[in-house]
Amino acid sequence: MKSPDEYVTVAEAAKRMGRSERTIRRWMNARLLAVYRRSGDGLLVLDYAELAQVEREQRHRNPARTRRRAETFAQVASMTYRRQ
Repeated sequence: MKSPDEYVTVAEAAKRMGRSERTIRRWMNARLLAVYRRSGDGLLVLDYAELAQVEREQRHRNPARTRRRAETFAQVASMTYRRQ
């Protein structure tokens, strides 16, 4: 059994990973992460090692999409509109 220090709550996970709680919960709902209920207080906790692995996979999941998105925002920012 792992020590309690190796498990984090959703809020702690979001803070440590630099992601939003909504993103962590999205990964939970997609079943990318195993979720456990902590005895005593009943909080949902995640295995930190598994969380780090999923975060690495998600970060590098689609670099082409990230590049296209950046290019699109650059194009929109450079547009000028004439007022009529």
